[in-house]
Amino acid sequence: MGQIFLNTFSQTLLLFIFMLTGFLLKRRKLLPDNSAQVLSKLEMLVILPALNYKVFAANFNRAVLREMGGTMLWGLVLLSIVFALALLLSRFFAKDRNTRDIYTYSFTIPNYGYVGYALMAALYGETMLFRMMIFVLPISVFTYTIGMYLLLPYKTITWKRLLNPSFLGILLGLLVGLFEIPMPAVITQASASASACMAPLAMILTGFVIGSRQIKTLLTDTKVYIACAFRLLILPGLALILFRMIPVPRELAIIVVVYLSMPMGLNTIVFPESAGADSSVGAKMALISNVAGLFTIPLMLSLLG
Repeated sequence: MGQIFLNTFSQTLLLFIFMLTGFLLKRRKLLPDNSAQVLSKLEMLVILPALNYKVFAANFNRAVLREMGGTMLWGLVLLSIVFALALLLSRFFAKDRNTRDIYTYSFTIPNYGYVGYALMAALYGETMLFRMMIFVLPISVFTYTIGMYLLLPYKTITWKRLLNPSFLGILLGLLVGLFEIPMPAVITQASASASACMAPLAMILTGFVIGSRQIKTLLTDTKVYIACAFRLLILPGLALILFRMIPVPRELAIIVVVYLSMPMGLNTIVFPESAGADSSVGAKMALISNVAGLFTIPLMLSLLG
Protein backbone atom coordinates (compact mmCIF):
# COMPACT_ATOMS: atom_id res chain seq x y z
CA MET A 1 0.00 0.00 0.00
CA GLY A 2 2.82 2.38 0.86
CA GLN A 3 4.45 1.99 -2.56
CA ILE A 4 1.14 2.62 -4.33
CA PHE A 5 0.65 5.79 -2.26
CA LEU A 6 4.15 7.03 -3.10
CA ASN A 7 3.81 6.29 -6.80
CA THR A 8 0.43 8.01 -7.01
CA PHE A 9 1.62 10.96 -4.93
CA SER A 10 4.64 11.33 -7.21
CA GLN A 11 2.48 11.45 -10.34
CA THR A 12 -0.04 13.80 -8.72
CA LEU A 13 2.76 16.06 -7.48
CA LEU A 14 4.18 16.18 -11.00
CA LEU A 15 0.83 17.47 -12.30
CA PHE A 16 0.59 19.91 -9.39
CA ILE A 17 4.01 21.36 -10.29
CA PHE A 18 2.70 22.15 -13.77
CA MET A 19 -0.36 23.79 -12.21
CA LEU A 20 1.90 25.89 -9.97
CA THR A 21 3.90 26.85 -13.07
CA GLY A 22 0.75 28.18 -14.72
CA PHE A 23 -0.15 30.08 -11.56
CA LEU A 24 3.26 31.77 -11.42
CA LEU A 25 3.19 32.58 -15.13
CA LYS A 26 -0.05 34.45 -14.58
CA ARG A 27 0.92 36.17 -11.33
CA ARG A 28 4.27 37.29 -12.76
CA LYS A 29 2.51 38.44 -15.93
CA LEU A 30 4.93 36.45 -18.07
CA LEU A 31 2.19 35.49 -20.52
CA PRO A 32 -0.55 37.63 -22.12
CA ASP A 33 -3.91 37.84 -20.38
CA ASN A 34 -5.63 35.86 -23.14
CA SER A 35 -3.28 32.88 -22.69
CA ALA A 36 -5.96 30.85 -20.88
CA GLN A 37 -8.24 31.12 -23.87
CA VAL A 38 -5.39 30.19 -26.22
CA LEU A 39 -4.30 27.21 -24.12
CA SER A 40 -7.84 25.92 -23.72
CA LYS A 41 -8.43 26.10 -27.47
CA LEU A 42 -5.12 24.33 -28.11
CA GLU A 43 -6.13 21.54 -25.75
CA MET A 44 -9.62 21.17 -27.22
CA LEU A 45 -8.68 21.59 -30.88
CA VAL A 46 -5.37 19.68 -31.04
CA ILE A 47 -4.07 17.91 -27.94
CA LEU A 48 -7.09 16.01 -26.61
CA PRO A 49 -8.32 15.00 -30.11
CA ALA A 50 -4.81 13.65 -30.83
CA LEU A 51 -4.84 11.59 -27.63
CA ASN A 52 -8.33 10.25 -28.33
CA TYR A 53 -7.38 9.30 -31.87
CA LYS A 54 -4.05 7.71 -30.86
CA VAL A 55 -5.48 5.45 -28.16
CA PHE A 56 -8.55 4.29 -30.05
CA ALA A 57 -6.78 3.78 -33.39
CA ALA A 58 -4.12 1.65 -31.70
CA ASN A 59 -6.38 -0.42 -29.46
CA PHE A 60 -9.91 -0.60 -30.85
CA ASN A 61 -10.97 -3.52 -33.08
CA ARG A 62 -13.87 -5.94 -33.58
CA ALA A 63 -12.69 -8.31 -30.87
CA VAL A 64 -12.36 -5.45 -28.39
CA LEU A 65 -15.82 -4.19 -29.34
CA ARG A 66 -17.33 -7.54 -28.40
CA GLU A 67 -15.28 -7.73 -25.22
CA MET A 68 -15.72 -4.13 -24.04
CA GLY A 69 -19.47 -3.71 -24.51
CA GLY A 70 -19.97 -4.50 -20.84
CA THR A 71 -17.36 -1.90 -19.86
CA MET A 72 -19.33 0.85 -21.62
CA LEU A 73 -22.50 -0.37 -19.94
CA TRP A 74 -20.84 -0.09 -16.52
CA GLY A 75 -19.83 3.48 -17.41
CA LEU A 76 -23.46 4.29 -18.23
CA VAL A 77 -24.65 2.72 -14.97
CA LEU A 78 -22.15 4.74 -12.91
CA LEU A 79 -23.07 7.93 -14.75
CA SER A 80 -26.79 7.39 -14.09
CA ILE A 81 -26.27 6.78 -10.37
CA VAL A 82 -23.91 9.71 -9.81
CA PHE A 83 -25.98 12.12 -11.91
CA ALA A 84 -29.16 11.28 -9.99
CA LEU A 85 -27.30 11.81 -6.72
CA ALA A 86 -25.82 15.09 -8.01
CA LEU A 87 -29.24 16.45 -8.96
CA LEU A 88 -30.41 15.81 -5.43
CA LEU A 89 -27.34 17.18 -3.64
CA SER A 90 -26.93 20.35 -5.73
CA ARG A 91 -30.20 21.73 -4.33
CA PHE A 92 -28.51 22.08 -0.94
CA PHE A 93 -25.58 24.07 -2.34
CA ALA A 94 -27.20 26.82 -4.42
CA LYS A 95 -30.56 28.45 -5.01
CA ASP A 96 -30.07 30.06 -8.41
CA ARG A 97 -30.24 27.67 -11.32
CA ASN A 98 -26.91 28.42 -13.02
CA THR A 99 -24.87 27.91 -9.84
CA ARG A 100 -26.87 24.82 -8.93
CA ASP A 101 -26.18 23.38 -12.39
CA ILE A 102 -22.45 23.98 -11.91
CA TYR A 103 -22.57 21.93 -8.70
CA THR A 104 -24.57 19.22 -10.48
CA TYR A 105 -21.98 19.01 -13.23
CA SER A 106 -19.04 19.03 -10.80
CA PHE A 107 -20.48 16.20 -8.72
CA THR A 108 -21.12 14.17 -11.87
CA ILE A 109 -18.09 14.83 -14.10
CA PRO A 110 -14.61 15.00 -12.53
CA ASN A 111 -11.39 15.84 -14.36
CA TYR A 112 -11.04 12.40 -15.93
CA GLY A 113 -9.81 13.76 -19.28
CA TYR A 114 -6.72 15.64 -18.11
CA VAL A 115 -5.73 14.30 -14.70
CA GLY A 116 -7.46 10.90 -14.86
CA TYR A 117 -6.02 9.82 -18.20
CA ALA A 118 -2.52 10.95 -17.23
CA LEU A 119 -2.59 9.08 -13.92
CA MET A 120 -4.10 5.94 -15.43
CA ALA A 121 -1.44 5.79 -18.14
CA ALA A 122 1.42 6.47 -15.71
CA LEU A 123 0.28 4.05 -12.99
CA TYR A 124 -1.43 1.23 -14.89
CA GLY A 125 -0.29 1.48 -18.53
CA GLU A 126 -1.87 2.23 -21.90
CA THR A 127 -4.06 -0.89 -21.91
CA MET A 128 -5.83 0.28 -18.76
CA LEU A 129 -6.00 3.81 -20.19
CA PHE A 130 -7.81 2.39 -23.19
CA ARG A 131 -10.22 0.48 -20.95
CA MET A 132 -10.92 3.68 -19.05
CA MET A 133 -11.59 5.57 -22.29
CA ILE A 134 -14.07 2.86 -23.31
CA PHE A 135 -15.68 3.11 -19.87
CA VAL A 136 -16.15 6.87 -20.14
CA LEU A 137 -17.53 6.88 -23.70
CA PRO A 138 -21.13 7.41 -22.48
CA ILE A 139 -19.79 9.95 -19.98
CA SER A 140 -18.06 11.85 -22.81
CA VAL A 141 -21.34 11.99 -24.72
CA PHE A 142 -23.00 13.32 -21.56
CA THR A 143 -20.26 15.93 -21.11
CA TYR A 144 -20.77 17.48 -24.53
CA THR A 145 -24.57 17.31 -24.48
CA ILE A 146 -26.27 17.54 -21.09
CA GLY A 147 -23.04 18.78 -19.48
CA MET A 148 -22.79 21.73 -21.85
CA TYR A 149 -26.48 22.42 -21.29
CA LEU A 150 -25.85 22.61 -17.54
CA LEU A 151 -22.84 24.91 -17.75
CA LEU A 152 -23.91 27.34 -20.48
CA PRO A 153 -26.20 30.11 -19.21
CA TYR A 154 -28.35 30.17 -22.36
CA LYS A 155 -29.11 26.43 -22.04
CA THR A 156 -28.82 25.35 -25.66
CA ILE A 157 -27.18 22.42 -27.45
CA THR A 158 -26.14 22.63 -31.09
CA TRP A 159 -24.68 20.06 -33.48
CA LYS A 160 -21.59 22.25 -33.79
CA ARG A 161 -20.92 21.95 -30.06
CA LEU A 162 -21.76 18.25 -30.01
CA LEU A 163 -19.44 17.38 -32.92
CA ASN A 164 -16.42 19.00 -31.30
CA PRO A 165 -12.82 18.02 -32.18
CA SER A 166 -12.34 15.87 -29.06
CA PHE A 167 -15.38 13.77 -29.87
CA LEU A 168 -14.43 13.62 -33.55
CA GLY A 169 -10.98 12.34 -32.52
CA ILE A 170 -12.69 9.44 -30.77
CA LEU A 171 -14.86 8.71 -33.81
CA LEU A 172 -11.89 8.81 -36.20
CA GLY A 173 -9.85 6.52 -33.96
CA LEU A 174 -12.81 4.13 -33.71
CA LEU A 175 -13.10 3.92 -37.50
CA VAL A 176 -9.35 3.49 -38.09
CA GLY A 177 -9.11 0.80 -35.42
CA LEU A 178 -12.36 -1.00 -36.19
CA PHE A 179 -11.77 -1.26 -39.95
CA GLU A 180 -7.98 -1.56 -39.63
CA ILE A 181 -7.41 1.37 -41.97
CA PRO A 182 -3.67 1.77 -42.69
CA MET A 183 -2.39 5.22 -41.79
CA PRO A 184 0.96 6.84 -42.65
CA ALA A 185 3.56 6.46 -39.92
CA VAL A 186 3.91 10.25 -39.70
CA ILE A 187 0.24 10.54 -38.64
CA THR A 188 0.79 8.02 -35.86
CA GLN A 189 3.96 9.80 -34.72
CA ALA A 190 2.29 13.22 -34.84
CA SER A 191 -0.67 12.07 -32.74
CA ALA A 192 1.65 10.45 -30.20
CA SER A 193 3.80 13.59 -29.89
CA ALA A 194 0.79 15.89 -29.52
CA SER A 195 -0.96 13.68 -26.97
CA ALA A 196 2.18 13.65 -24.78
CA CYS A 197 1.59 17.36 -24.16
CA MET A 198 -1.92 16.90 -22.77
CA ALA A 199 -1.40 16.64 -19.03
CA PRO A 200 1.32 19.32 -18.63
CA LEU A 201 -0.56 21.83 -20.78
CA ALA A 202 -3.88 21.16 -19.06
CA MET A 203 -2.41 21.72 -15.60
CA ILE A 204 -0.58 24.87 -16.71
CA LEU A 205 -3.96 26.10 -17.95
CA THR A 206 -5.55 25.24 -14.60
CA GLY A 207 -2.91 27.21 -12.71
CA PHE A 208 -3.16 30.16 -15.10
CA VAL A 209 -6.94 30.38 -14.63
CA ILE A 210 -6.59 30.18 -10.83
CA GLY A 211 -3.84 32.81 -10.92
CA SER A 212 -6.19 35.31 -12.55
CA ARG A 213 -8.29 35.45 -9.39
CA GLN A 214 -7.70 36.55 -5.82
CA ILE A 215 -6.71 33.49 -3.81
CA LYS A 216 -8.46 34.76 -0.68
CA THR A 217 -11.82 34.90 -2.42
CA LEU A 218 -11.31 31.38 -3.76
CA LEU A 219 -10.62 29.89 -0.31
CA THR A 220 -13.48 31.26 1.80
CA ASP A 221 -16.52 29.40 0.46
CA THR A 222 -17.46 26.65 2.93
CA LYS A 223 -19.88 25.03 0.51
CA VAL A 224 -17.07 24.43 -1.99
CA TYR A 225 -15.03 22.60 0.65
CA ILE A 226 -17.99 20.36 1.41
CA ALA A 227 -18.55 19.74 -2.29
CA CYS A 228 -14.86 18.86 -2.78
CA ALA A 229 -14.96 16.45 0.17
CA PHE A 230 -17.91 14.71 -1.43
CA ARG A 231 -16.15 14.58 -4.81
CA LEU A 232 -12.73 13.46 -3.53
CA LEU A 233 -13.51 11.31 -0.50
CA ILE A 234 -17.14 10.25 -0.15
CA LEU A 235 -17.80 9.06 -3.71
CA PRO A 236 -14.61 6.99 -4.12
CA GLY A 237 -14.93 5.85 -0.50
CA LEU A 238 -18.41 4.47 -1.16
CA ALA A 239 -17.07 2.66 -4.23
CA LEU A 240 -14.26 1.10 -2.19
CA ILE A 241 -16.75 -0.11 0.44
CA LEU A 242 -19.02 -1.52 -2.26
CA PHE A 243 -16.17 -3.40 -3.92
CA ARG A 244 -15.27 -4.97 -0.57
CA MET A 245 -18.83 -6.29 -0.33
CA ILE A 246 -19.43 -7.20 -3.99
CA PRO A 247 -16.49 -8.73 -5.88
CA VAL A 248 -15.95 -7.17 -9.31
CA PRO A 249 -13.12 -7.55 -11.85
CA ARG A 250 -10.03 -5.71 -10.63
CA GLU A 251 -9.76 -3.72 -13.88
CA LEU A 252 -13.28 -2.37 -13.39
CA ALA A 253 -12.61 -1.50 -9.74
CA ILE A 254 -9.45 0.42 -10.70
CA ILE A 255 -11.27 2.39 -13.42
CA VAL A 256 -14.22 3.29 -11.18
CA VAL A 257 -12.06 4.37 -8.22
CA VAL A 258 -9.65 6.37 -10.41
CA TYR A 259 -12.61 8.09 -12.10
CA LEU A 260 -14.38 8.93 -8.84
CA SER A 261 -11.15 10.10 -7.13
CA MET A 262 -10.36 12.80 -9.67
CA PRO A 263 -10.63 16.51 -8.79
CA MET A 264 -13.27 18.79 -10.26
CA GLY A 265 -12.65 19.71 -13.87
CA LEU A 266 -12.00 22.85 -15.88
CA ASN A 267 -15.19 22.80 -17.92
CA THR A 268 -16.91 24.66 -15.10
CA ILE A 269 -14.52 27.49 -15.97
CA VAL A 270 -14.07 27.08 -19.72
CA PHE A 271 -17.72 26.74 -20.75
CA PRO A 272 -19.11 29.67 -18.70
CA GLU A 273 -16.13 31.87 -19.71
CA SER A 274 -16.80 31.14 -23.39
CA ALA A 275 -20.32 32.51 -22.92
CA GLY A 276 -19.24 35.53 -20.87
CA ALA A 277 -20.74 34.12 -17.66
CA ASP A 278 -19.35 34.02 -14.12
CA SER A 279 -16.82 31.23 -13.57
CA SER A 280 -15.84 32.05 -9.98
CA VAL A 281 -17.51 28.95 -8.51
CA GLY A 282 -15.68 26.74 -11.01
CA ALA A 283 -12.36 28.43 -10.18
CA LYS A 284 -12.91 27.80 -6.46
CA MET A 285 -13.63 24.15 -7.09
CA ALA A 286 -10.61 23.77 -9.39
CA LEU A 287 -8.20 25.27 -6.86
CA ILE A 288 -9.41 23.50 -3.72
CA SER A 289 -10.01 20.08 -5.31
CA ASN A 290 -6.68 20.02 -7.16
CA VAL A 291 -4.68 20.98 -4.06
CA ALA A 292 -6.61 18.53 -1.85
CA GLY A 293 -6.32 15.87 -4.56
CA LEU A 294 -2.56 15.89 -4.11
CA PHE A 295 -3.24 13.88 -0.93
CA THR A 296 -6.69 12.34 -1.41
CA ILE A 297 -5.96 10.68 -4.78
CA PRO A 298 -2.92 8.71 -3.47
CA LEU A 299 -4.96 7.80 -0.38
CA MET A 300 -7.90 6.42 -2.38
CA LEU A 301 -5.73 4.47 -4.81
CA SER A 302 -3.57 3.03 -2.02
CA LEU A 303 -6.75 1.81 -0.27
CA LEU A 304 -7.73 0.17 -3.54
CA GLY A 305 -4.53 -1.86 -3.30
